[in-house]
Amino acid sequence: METKRELSCDELKRQVITAVENADCDSEFILGIKNYLNIFFNDPVPADLFDEAKKLLNDECHNARVAFKDSFLISKNWLNRIIGENWDKEFMHIFFIDDNGELSIVFRFSDTETFRSTVGQDINLDLNKESAYLLKNGQVIQFDRLSSEFSSLTAAYKQGVGNRISTIQNSMLTEYITYSMKKIFLFNGFEHDITLELGCVVDSMNKKNRLTLFTYVNDKDRIHHINQTYARVYEGYYDLGNLKP
Repeated sequence: METKRELSCDELKRQVITAVENADCDSEFILGIKNYLNIFFNDPVPADLFDEAKKLLNDECHNARVAFKDSFLISKNWLNRIIGENWDKEFMHIFFIDDNGELSIVFRFSDTETFRSTVGQDINLDLNKESAYLLKNGQVIQFDRLSSEFSSLTAAYKQGVGNRISTIQNSMLTEYITYSMKKIFLFNGFEHDITLELGCVVDSMNKKNRLTLFTYVNDKDRIHHINQTYARVYEGYYDLGNLKP
C-alpha cells in the first residue's frame, strides 16, 4: 500500500503559498493563519512607527520638563546566556526600576504572565520557580535571596523616577513589559548586542501615553519584512511586549 510521503521544506512552502493565493481574504483559512502569526511570530514595526514613538516621548518629556535614561544596552552574550538559562519559562518580563534616581531595568523570567502587587505578595520573586537579573553596564547581576523584593522595587520606582514620568501629560505608568519566550526563541540566539530604546505610545484601551521599549535587530534567522521588490529584509525594529499593568 502506498503511503503519503513527507513533504520537503520547499514543497511545503509552495503548497502553503498556493493555498494562500487561492483563498478568500475572509475565509477561515486566512483568519486561522492570521491568528497563528499573532501567537507565534514576532511583531516587527516599521521605522516610521518607531520614529513617531520617539518623537512623542521627546515632545512630552520636553513639555513636562523631565529627563531620564532612554536606552539600555545589553551584550549579546549576556542576553543569550540569560535566555538560555531560562529556556523552560513562558515569559520574559522587563521591569522598570529606580536606580539611585535614574531609570533602569530588570529582566525577570517566569511562567506567570501578570503580577498583581495589590494581592498579597504576588509580585515578589519566587527563586524556586523564577529568575531575575539587574542590568548594569551591558551585563547582568542575578538576583539571590539577599536581593530586594519586587514589591520594594515597584514602590521605589513609583515614588522615584516613576513619579517624574507620571508628570508627563495624560500618562499612565508602565511598571513592566511582558514578552513571550516563544517569540524570543524564533531569533535562535541574538547575533549582535541589543539596545532597548524607550518610546511613548498611546494605549488603545485608555488613550493614555505609556512607555514602551523598541529594539533594532539584525538577525539572519528572522525575516523582518518583505520589501516592495519582494526581497527579504533581515533587520528592523521590534516591539514584542505587552505593557503592564
